[in-house]
Amino acid sequence: MGTLFDVNGGSGTIQVSRGILPNSAAPGTLIGGGINIANRTGGAVTFTDQVTITGGNGVSISGGTSAGAVNFNGGLDITT
Repeated sequence: MGTLFDVNGGSGTIQVSRGILPNSAAPGTLIGGGINIANRTGGAVTFTDQVTITGGNGVSISGGTSAGAVNFNGGLDITT
């Protein structure tokens, strides 16, 4: 399975969400093969839904500054 999310650099806020389903049910689960976040200098990266990593390298966060926060508001489940 390919990478779910890959970002290198930047300082703007990023929000990742699967969104509302057509039947007005609760948002779903984001499923992918890994998350790579590198060299962020500001602005939070926020995943609003459940994130399930089913392969790849799990979650890699490297470089950057303390202003570049990463939030998993819906929870994080990693199986690699």
